[in-house]
Amino acid sequence: MDEIKEMIDETKEEITIEKKLYKVITLRKNVLFPSQVMTVDLGRDKSLAGVNAIGGVGNVVVIAQKDKALTNPTPNDLYRVGTLARIRQISRMPNDITKITLEGIKRVVISEFTAFAPYIECCAEDYGVVVGEETTEISAIKNLIVTELEDIVKLQPKQQNLPDARLDTSNTQKLIANMAYAIY
Repeated sequence: MDEIKEMIDETKEEITIEKKLYKVITLRKNVLFPSQVMTVDLGRDKSLAGVNAIGGVGNVVVIAQKDKALTNPTPNDLYRVGTLARIRQISRMPNDITKITLEGIKRVVISEFTAFAPYIECCAEDYGVVVGEETTEISAIKNLIVTELEDIVKLQPKQQNLPDARLDTSNTQKLIANMAYAIY
């Protein structure tokens, strides 16, 4: 357990985001969180145009829309807090559907939308959440989560002809996000 705690403490990294322009992908039914990997279908022309404008490589801002029934949302229909995401993979399917795999990097706040045609573009910056001092309660919860995860790993059957599966605790935030996503 001490080894896992040390790995968690050693890997606290801070990603700073400058205020700059990003293409936007809007989600109707999902929310992408930092450290989460998600594959979504891109069907809207504006999302496709934004991804194509950056050549399918780089970072985009992923935001949720308030009403999932809207097919052409306006700035008032979109939340102002989203996630800066890295495009990991793009797959173009034969039925004119494009699947894109995104990895959430960090929460951002949108200060303004700068374009809505042919794609959505925004000016975004770091959300700026200040993490406070670790309290006794937070430390206890963290220890409980690590203990439970270690128990889960011990219960996993060993797979034949596969390398040892080890619990990746290098990023606590990513670990908890992935667990929550798997449980959901």
